[in-house]
Amino acid sequence: MTYRNICSHPGRRLKWEDNINGIKRYKALRKNVPDADLVSSSGDLNNEGLPTLTPYLLKVEKLHPAIIVCPGGSFQFLASSEGEPIAKWLNQIGINAFVLNYRVAPFTPFTSTKSFLLQLEILMRAEVFITHAGFNSVNEALYFGVPMLALPQVNDQHMVAKRLVSMQLGMMENIKELSPDILRSKAETLIMDKNIKEKCAHISREMRTFAQLEQTV
Repeated sequence: MTYRNICSHPGRRLKWEDNINGIKRYKALRKNVPDADLVSSSGDLNNEGLPTLTPYLLKVEKLHPAIIVCPGGSFQFLASSEGEPIAKWLNQIGINAFVLNYRVAPFTPFTSTKSFLLQLEILMRAEVFITHAGFNSVNEALYFGVPMLALPQVNDQHMVAKRLVSMQLGMMENIKELSPDILRSKAETLIMDKNIKEKCAHISREMRTFAQLEQTV
């Protein structure tokens, strides 16, 4: 995360130790931040795909410092846990905040960036799932019989992605070598590959049958 002090209050220097009991309190606030006395607005990219700046302002007339919060995400996405929760925490210690929703690569105006999506609702309708190959996401996609394009990044994701390929449930690509043309080609291939679709459908039927048995027992 990047924090920038853009407004200094006379007689006060901003210090991170102010009103903070070390990293433990920071983590607790990040997990469950109670509502502060603030005004906020939606913070996604606008309809033209332009970045937005979402204000979280204290309802006070007295001047207070302000900070721009730039959520992290390895230049590939915006971490929702590093946007609004941080802004609300800053409000709690008397600081105005602005959350910057900026473009990340690869960017195209024909897509939209959201801080939260109902993944299961999307998988019920999807023909292809582009995923980092996390175990939970893979299980959810298999439950709905959706072929996957795996883009593993860390830890067990690489092994999960290789297993998907070996079982003919999807394809794998190196995210560092990914391009719009490769992404489009792989997605189109998965949509047209009847063998992969049939194997995903078979796994889906088995998982649903097992789930029904568990519920019955």
